[in-house]
This record gives sequence, C-alpha cells and structure tokens, in this order.
Amino acid sequence: RLPERLQIVLLTIDSAAGQIVERATADMDAEGRFTFGSTLAGPGVSRRLLANTGDGLYSQELNLADVPDRSNVELKVWETTTALDSISVSSYVMLAPTIDDRKRLMGVLAVANFQNSGDKVWQIDPARPGLTGLDLVRFNLPEGYRDLSVESDLPAGNTLEIGTGFAITNPIPPGPYNVLMSYVVPYSGDSLDFELKLPFGAGLVRVMLPENRGTLAGAGFGPSDSVVLNDTVYQALEGRGYARGASVNIRFAGLPQPSLTGPHVPAG
Repeated sequence: RLPERLQIVLLTIDSAAGQIVERATADMDAEGRFTFGSTLAGPGVSRRLLANTGDGLYSQELNLADVPDRSNVELKVWETTTALDSISVSSYVMLAPTIDDRKRLMGVLAVANFQNSGDKVWQIDPARPGLTGLDLVRFNLPEGYRDLSVESDLPAGNTLEIGTGFAITNPIPPGPYNVLMSYVVPYSGDSLDFELKLPFGAGLVRVMLPENRGTLAGAGFGPSDSVVLNDTVYQALEGRGYARGASVNIRFAGLPQPSLTGPHVPAG
C-alpha cells in the first residue's frame, strides 16, 4: 500500500565539504512515481533521496552511474508494524574486561546482533494505553547494574531503563543490526549470578572472562576456544539454539577479592 501525498526530496551534496548545495522536491503520484527537473551535475557531488512518511525517515544514496537514463530510480518505503514476531537475536556476546577487586565491581560489555526478518518496519505505538517493556525490544541486565551506556546502528530513538534492564524505541527496518551495551555491576562475596533472559531467542550466547580472574558456568553451556582481545586472554563458554522466551543462568565464581593486607596499626 502506497503512502498518500508523499513528498520525495533530492539532496545534492558537495562530497568534499559535506554540505548540501541543492535541495529539490517532487510529489509522488498514485502509482508511486516521482520526477525531478534538472539538478546540479558534475564531479565531486553525490545525491541522496529522502522521504518522510510520518512513521519514519527513509533515505537512499543515488548513484547515477548505476542508472544512466535516470528513469529507474527506486526508493523503498516500508510499512510499519508493532508486532515483534519478526525480531530475533542471532548472537549475544558478554564479556567482563575490567574487575575492581577492591570495590567488588565488574565492568561488562555485551553485543547483541539481531535482525528484523519481516518486510515491515517495527515501530512502537506511543498512543497505545498501558505500553510496557513487554511491547518493546528489550534486554535484561544483572541486578544492581549502573552506569549503563547503549549504542546501536539503528535509526534514531531512545533508550528506556526498565525494572529488569532497558528497552529501545528505535524503529527497526528489515535487516540486521547491532546493540552495544556497557555497564558496571557489583558482586557479593566472590560470585555473581545472572539469569540472562532471551525474549527473542538467540542462535548463540557466548560469555567471556579473563583467565585467572574467576570461573564461568552456565546451564547448557559448553567450552569454547580462548579469545585474545587487547592482549588479554579470555576463557569462554557458549550455548546455541535458544528458543524465544528461553533463559540461561550464568554464574561467575572465584572472582577477585579485596586484599587482606594493608598498613599495620600498632596495638594500643
């Protein structure tokens, strides 16, 4: 179904300066066609098509070398959906690159690779009454986490911290994407238990901890080859084939402890 009264924008950009040097508009007709008049041409310029449907901003680089007759330019504009059925996680990798034994704090990095395998853009319905984290793309975090930072290659959106972790409101067009999260979490004694919930399933879950900084365990996990990152050797465990709604219990044990040695205070 074609959007009604959709305006297409053609930007001509000075590639060296990164500045827009011309902006042209065209209205799409009932059959989805649009036509522009003459525009600036020459070396050192690039072109980009834009369309704002109200549900999202769509753009596409326009390489005229690929369409020399300029009569077969296509801009894909997706319909939207609020259903999460087409969202799935292909891999979830979690590692603890820093551990402060004095404060019993673990610094965690995690990368979730996920995809929208459907043919519509997933988007929240802000007018829906009672909207909760269950209606969003969400990731849970260990209890007591703090200093959360989230980055992604998705279109612009917001990160919402919820009781169990965080959710994202970014529109998700069809295709693969990545979310990078970092945070700090305290541990008690010498261990940390984390139930990683997988509302969208996961093809692979891998957990890594620097060697000689503790041990890893997880139900259904098997050993994986050691990994070297930034000159640090990580032990790794992994599991595969998690269905939607599954969870895996991860245990970090034997974690570093505060030193018992300190300045001697004479008695009396």
